[in-house]
Amino acid sequence: MSEPKYLALSECRSRHVYRVKARCFELAVFDGKDGFMGIRHKFGSRYLFTEYHWDNPHHASCQPLEAIGSLPDTLVVDEDSDTLFAYLDELQLRLGFTKVM
Repeated sequence: MSEPKYLALSECRSRHVYRVKARCFELAVFDGKDGFMGIRHKFGSRYLFTEYHWDNPHHASCQPLEAIGSLPDTLVVDEDSDTLFAYLDELQLRLGFTKVM
């Protein structure tokens, strides 16, 4: 079975949410450069974490598979944003992304 085709970095749009194939999550927002921020689960903790696009020559671990939609203008794309965490958490539940990695 072949790997699903992922979106090239040039196809990704800043502040858009994507279904991704990554080490730590399946849903993430693109930061506009080369990172995808999603909710990581590790040792009982849950927090925002960035993985980098597969086309990045260093630290590549995330393949965006399809766009889901864009973030509301009021949200800030930052790993310390509680409102971004809450938004992604609710979106994961609503869309059925329940896999804990």
